Amino acid sequence: MGSQHGSSVTYTEQHMELVRQGLQAIHLIEIDPELLPDAIYALGLTFNADYIPIVTSFDQHEQPAARTAAAQALIELARKQE
Repeated sequence: MGSQHGSSVTYTEQHMELVRQGLQAIHLIEIDPELLPDAIYALGLTFNADYIPIVTSFDQHEQPAARTAAAQALIELARKQE
């Protein structure tokens, strides 16, 4: 599957474009579910609290990796709030 989450993660321009487009990440989810965890986690790395509702919407997702990514992304988003 996609990259491991952590400080050594390298995201492609495609991932970063998802971050820039924010809500458009939902469209990618419908097209390629394998990229879903990376897209969710990348939203967390923006430290933009506006993405909290989007990330939270995946905490009950059927895909375990998506739920894990959502939890990790929320941790990253919370760091911005500190």
